[in-house]
Amino acid sequence: MNQKKLFARIVAFSLIVVFALVTQAVLSQQSAEELYQAALFKKEAEGDLNAAVQLFQKIVSTFSENRAIAAKAELQIGLCYEKLGLKQARDAFQRVVEKYPEQTDTVAAARERLTVLVRAQTLIEKGAGELRIRKVPELAEGNISPDGRWLCSCDDTGDLFLMEVGTGSKRRLTHSASWDKGDFVDSPIMSPDSKRIAFGWWRDYDTCDLKVINIDGTGERTLSADAAITLWNWTPDGRFILGITTQESEPRRIVFVSVSDGAIRVVKNLGGLRPERGKISPDGRWIAYDFAQNEDTSVRDIFLLSADGNREIPLVQHPADDRLLGWAPGGDQILFSSDRTESGSLDVWIVPVEDGKARGAPALVRRNVSSTEIVPMGFTQDGSFYYTVRSVKADVYLAVLDPEKAKVSTPAKNVAQGFEGANRCPAWSPDGKYIYFARYIKGMQRQELWRIPSAGGEPVRFDLAADVMENLDIHPDGLRIAFDSQRSGRDVWVMENSLPKRKDD
Repeated sequence: MNQKKLFARIVAFSLIVVFALVTQAVLSQQSAEELYQAALFKKEAEGDLNAAVQLFQKIVSTFSENRAIAAKAELQIGLCYEKLGLKQARDAFQRVVEKYPEQTDTVAAARERLTVLVRAQTLIEKGAGELRIRKVPELAEGNISPDGRWLCSCDDTGDLFLMEVGTGSKRRLTHSASWDKGDFVDSPIMSPDSKRIAFGWWRDYDTCDLKVINIDGTGERTLSADAAITLWNWTPDGRFILGITTQESEPRRIVFVSVSDGAIRVVKNLGGLRPERGKISPDGRWIAYDFAQNEDTSVRDIFLLSADGNREIPLVQHPADDRLLGWAPGGDQILFSSDRTESGSLDVWIVPVEDGKARGAPALVRRNVSSTEIVPMGFTQDGSFYYTVRSVKADVYLAVLDPEKAKVSTPAKNVAQGFEGANRCPAWSPDGKYIYFARYIKGMQRQELWRIPSAGGEPVRFDLAADVMENLDIHPDGLRIAFDSQRSGRDVWVMENSLPKRKDD
């Protein structure tokens, strides 16, 4: 074979090898991208985070030479771990930063998540700022003073009382409450200097005045008579109090009340729906509040509203039920509760905020805090967050009463079997054949209407749900059902073919 032919064959063979290598690289590139998209589908469309992690890990091990896609896969592993509430999330983000420094965009995203996680951990778990869960049964609702020394609330008499956190000692600040008369304290909140308490004072279950009192019990005065405002918190300068109007006959309004003269300034008209909670930022510029996603649900999202009412921005929007817990002292993070994880329990999350916008995705702070409700008591100046867990357990029992002896003649029997502890507010049908009752669902955030034969039998669920069902009544004609709802006041439903339908539908 002459040298020309040999050279030509060598060149041809080399081209074949090069072509094969290029083809293999192209095929590998496609396979890596296809696997990455499949993993994303598992994570985002199907919500199967564990399966997604396995696919992303396969990308990292199989296509390590493709550093761009390997770095993105490592980042996604961290995001999956973060949603699962696993501590490995920080390790995954750290690997992105250390292993792929040239992948600037991916590294920037990993650094951002690391910052959020580190700050959340510092906020909740650092020495003096450690999260303290204080279960104080007699506190139906309460508020921690910014200096961390006092808790104020309404006691079992209906009066305002103050408890010293360090010693547990208590003293009453008001002395004229009466549940029989309908006179009692509502929504007490501590001032920024920890020296005063603002509160609502109900009279005859009908009229609510706004008052302020010093923590030593002196200086009580009325800011606004017959205001019917649920108080949220003070502005940082102590000059105003943020709240929400509660008159059933008028639209709900977010308002500021002047501490000096009681003047009321409307910030936003919300219509008929009512936020669960609202808090003003430490710099006084933004109001965070949670609000129902629509008129037919109590599931909530979180919004930011500028203090002048001119600008509103959705902060946390998710199919889950997200409820405000409060602003961290620095004003750049907001704590909230959510049932978005696969367990369905209420977890504590945190979202970074800057200039009225979310500065990144929410981070999970603590899992399985409650299966019912997380009741915030506020932040102290050292960054500690105080809360309690509200647990309401009730069932429907039936017993035979001996009217002559005024005693129960047979042992009480639980007739609402199933979902023990979540059944309440029973009402008889006019003919006495049925017992209607409300049953809590979805982490105690909604209630459904059920009915059971009084003689025994299977309970029947109606297609009727509300945030609250209080004072359930069945009309004597058996065709109308009425109850009190937090969302819309007194609701009346009409039975049509044994199915309830709202009267105004």
